[in-house]
This record gives sequence, C-alpha cells and structure tokens, in this order.
Amino acid sequence: MKKDGRKKAGTLHSMIFNDLKKEIYDGIWKPGDKLPSERELCERFGVSKITVRSALQQLEAIDLVRTYQGRGSIVLEPGAGEVDLSPSLIESEVIPILEYRMVIEKGMIGLTCQRITEEGIAELEKNYAEMMEHVNDLPRFAVDDCRFHTIIAKYSNNKILIEADQVIQEKLRHSMDMIVSMLGCGIGLKYHKEIINALKNRDKEECERIMGEHLESTIDGVKLFYLEVN
Repeated sequence: MKKDGRKKAGTLHSMIFNDLKKEIYDGIWKPGDKLPSERELCERFGVSKITVRSALQQLEAIDLVRTYQGRGSIVLEPGAGEVDLSPSLIESEVIPILEYRMVIEKGMIGLTCQRITEEGIAELEKNYAEMMEHVNDLPRFAVDDCRFHTIIAKYSNNKILIEADQVIQEKLRHSMDMIVSMLGCGIGLKYHKEIINALKNRDKEECERIMGEHLESTIDGVKLFYLEVN
C-alpha cells in the first residue's frame, strides 16, 4: 500500500486492517504465525503506531489475531468469531441505525441534560472507566459503548424514549459491534468524555452539539469504510 498523506487516520487503519485480513485469508500468515511488530508495520505502511494499533484491534475484534503483552500479535484460525462487515449489511443496517440515532439522540440529550442526577453522572463516569479498561477488548468495549447511550436514555426520564431504546436494543447492540469493529475506540472515547463534561455543566446546547458531532463523525467513518469495501 502506498503512502497517502491526504487520507484520514480512520481510512488508513481500515486499509491496513483490510490488507492484513486479506493476507491472513490468503494464507500468507497462517494460524500460529506472529505478525510483524508494530514498528515493522509502521515502516511498511508509512503510518503511526496509533493507526497500526487501531488496525490490529479490528483484527482482534473479529478473532483473526490475539495480541499478547511481550509476544505481539498471533494469527488465529480464520472465521471463528468474525463480525460480518459486508457492504450490504453496512448499508442496510448500520447506516440507517446511525441516522435514527442522529434524529433521536441529539434531541434526547437535551432532556437528559435538564433531568440527569448526580447519580446519573456517576453512572456515566463508571461506564467511561469501563470503556477505558476494555480498549484492547473490542467486543467488551462495544457493550460498554452501547450501555453509555442506554444510560443517556434512562436519565431522559421520558417513558417513550426509554421504551423505544429497549425495543431496538438488539439492533443497537448489533450495529455497535459492527461500528467498533470498523472504527475502533477513538470516536467513542473522545465524544463520551465531552458529553459527560457538558452534562456536568448542564449546558444543553453544548450537549446537543457534541452528540450531533459524535454521530456525524461516526456516520462519516462508516461511510468511508463502506466505500473501501464496496
């Protein structure tokens, strides 16, 4: 893969993920093999360690590699636990769910900002700490990420919004698994922290702005990924 300084980091780590994934399926890297070190992958692709780590996290999320402290990333048998990231599912499920969330959650956060208690803030901060603990375990991170948005719904104190969240919870969880597999942890960590701070300040307009930006960034990232695999 050639260097391209114009490409965004999110696009680059997806390209690296796809290149390494193809090599594993093509048998260039066999089960039990150790992938090149982060430094070697940085040199090969002309990117930073953060970008390489994001790509390796994606491979680990679909059970193609397992990363061990001091040993590096070891290739696993393909196909055992892979999240389906086919273009058809991205277009038919993930993007519509994100558009739904853009409509609902940007409005809902305003209610939550006005109604959330100190107990609710503490619950969000605990959730954020759990997300930080699971940055190297993307399936667990996806559960934490989805839980964050469920807490936001809970503290809107609006029965209909809470029930709507529960009704589509399975779709939300499935889409979150796919989103985190595609984009990694960075977007969630950045915007969830900002949302918590805005809620603490009871700044309704800032909460709505950040939630909108959060979902727009996620939609843009998913669409870029879709273009790469389509």
